[in-house]
Amino acid sequence: MRTRVMTAVVTAAAVAFVCTPVARAEDVKETFTKNCTMCHGADLKGQTKVGQLRKIPDLTAADVRAKFDRSRMIKSVTEGVKDEDTGKEHMRAFGAKLSGAEIAALVDYVISGAK
Repeated sequence: MRTRVMTAVVTAAAVAFVCTPVARAEDVKETFTKNCTMCHGADLKGQTKVGQLRKIPDLTAADVRAKFDRSRMIKSVTEGVKDEDTGKEHMRAFGAKLSGAEIAALVDYVISGAK
């Protein structure tokens, strides 16, 4: 009896895990639009007023894309980016606002070229 109950619990947990989508494309795009486009632009080029003021790099440029590092990008979105010398904030932290899964999905969205 105990084995059957344990098997049922494990099976239910596995089914729930497999059937739960981590992030739908529409959700990721909406999250990006709400939180990132003001600076990075919908096209990732950083040619917004804020992007130009903060000198945000064009995330579609080959030289910038060649330096993409997923774990570093996740850390940057989670903790924000500050100038090491002055402590001036270049990008605010989103770790308190977004879940780890949402941040990972955003980073993957940027790596994919916002597609």
